[in-house]
Amino acid sequence: MDFIYIINKFPSLSKNDIDQDHVSEQILSISDILRSVFLLSNSLLHENNFFIICLDQFLEFPKELMIFFQGDKLRYLAPDERGILYLLLKIHKIITGEGNKKQERKEHAKFIQLQRAQSTPGIFMQKISIENIWQMHKFQAENYIIIGNFSNKYNRIQSVFELQETITSNSVLIIPTTDLNFDFPEEWNLYEFNSMDWKEKFYVSELISYIQANIAE
Repeated sequence: MDFIYIINKFPSLSKNDIDQDHVSEQILSISDILRSVFLLSNSLLHENNFFIICLDQFLEFPKELMIFFQGDKLRYLAPDERGILYLLLKIHKIITGEGNKKQERKEHAKFIQLQRAQSTPGIFMQKISIENIWQMHKFQAENYIIIGNFSNKYNRIQSVFELQETITSNSVLIIPTTDLNFDFPEEWNLYEFNSMDWKEKFYVSELISYIQANIAE
């Protein structure tokens, strides 16, 4: 199952932020989602993949950033929040070039040359246009479910019951955090989960866990 998280920019992060507990809400949300995508049953769900697509990361073309957590190659992901934050910090160092270790410098050099860089096993990042992301990753799904008030043009799922009826074993969950304006591939069959009270019942990570626990076999 592929999960796609669409934001404008990957949040900044430092060791001091982690040590002083001054981590942004967006980073904490990413950490929480990672746990739900890959650690549902206290073991790594290697069949899942998680994509963070940042639409406005850079000033020059390509402006987009893709961070890819490949489930069948992923290592070093533990349930504790601090450990996940340090994985995200390593991503930030390679993107920005702030890392001092030999491996970090090597991967940053690949990154700025528009090659796919790797922070730790199974975690990749690349400067790449949104069009190339869709072309390179042929997401296979019958239904794509968007959480949040994204656009009125998509079919609405108004309740958790309707959501469960729509879920299939290869659905893709798209989680926008802001109102983003761009076009999805034409072949995507998009559904918007727009229950007015879902935020009162679920955090996004809890909704992910709920969806995975109720996938139609």
